[in-house]
Amino acid sequence: MRNGLKFAIGLSIVTASLALGGPASAKRWKNFDTSRGGPFFMGVSGGCSGSPCRLISGTKIIVWSNPPNDGKNHQDQDWMGTPGSTTFVGNFLPSKTPQLAGLSIQNSSSSNGALVVVRDIVPGSSTPDQTWEIKKAEDVGATTFAGCYIFQNVSTGKVAGVSGGIVQSGSNVIQWSLFMGTMGSPAGWHPDQFWCPTGDI
Repeated sequence: MRNGLKFAIGLSIVTASLALGGPASAKRWKNFDTSRGGPFFMGVSGGCSGSPCRLISGTKIIVWSNPPNDGKNHQDQDWMGTPGSTTFVGNFLPSKTPQLAGLSIQNSSSSNGALVVVRDIVPGSSTPDQTWEIKKAEDVGATTFAGCYIFQNVSTGKVAGVSGGIVQSGSNVIQWSLFMGTMGSPAGWHPDQFWCPTGDI
């Protein structure tokens, strides 16, 4: 009970300090690129462990398919954060601490290729790399991807995409500079850098 209360209090402090633009309902985010099948969703490598189900802080973020009959609920693919806002992107599941576990950059690195991980967002001690702008594709001129978004890290200015642009189950999610394509055209953009919400959970 104490751990549950600690998480609830921590979550309320984090979300209150963020000033979200709306209710932080959970969403699943599928990658725009389905050239290798899919859809493939942003989730936590290995999912959760233990009972109750908890995430391990520091675990890398990957993309994974979500077949309907695999016997898993894939709750690690559920994320809180309001599209169109600057926000923490917390997972629906708490970590083993337990704290709100949010999208972060491994070692707070500013380098292209650094892994995106899930890490505790400690109330009053969050790091700059834990804040993201969930920005409409149309806002960067990528109208080919209308209805989808980029996850741009506020600290580094880089966006969440899939390593090597190879979108398949198990591929790492990394940060990389946004590939700026031709405005109003599909040319030059990298589809793996765009994420489409599948609705409220």
